Amino acid sequence: MVDKTLLISPNGLFLFHLKQLFWAYVFPVFMGLFSVVSVQVYSRVGSVRDIKMHTAFLCASTAAMINLWGWSHMIRTPAMIPFYGCGVGLAAAMMSRMFAIVQQQRTRWKVKVPRVIWKGNRAEIEAMKARMQRAA
Repeated sequence: MVDKTLLISPNGLFLFHLKQLFWAYVFPVFMGLFSVVSVQVYSRVGSVRDIKMHTAFLCASTAAMINLWGWSHMIRTPAMIPFYGCGVGLAAAMMSRMFAIVQQQRTRWKVKVPRVIWKGNRAEIEAMKARMQRAA
């Protein structure tokens, strides 16, 4: 029986629905996105000419773990599968618009930060090609 005299806090109710929204709808999209992005990054890093063996191993194993983690969450409830597919589609569309991922060294902290060059940015593409020709 449900006790009609119980009062539910509005904050608790809001938090419950917020958690439900995240785990049922947002999390599967993020998992699909991260699985495709991790595989794409792994394949692009793996194709670099002078990559160290441990870097290739870490990229490949991380991509595999993210994929397996995503699929283990999707098999819990079939309702999550379409949202996982939306995340995969979003990541595939995003990755198809990338031209390159380059590392840029910051002068203040000497930290290399990855930066994306998009296919529509012609000036950046030409500048990158010029840098590559000077380096060769």
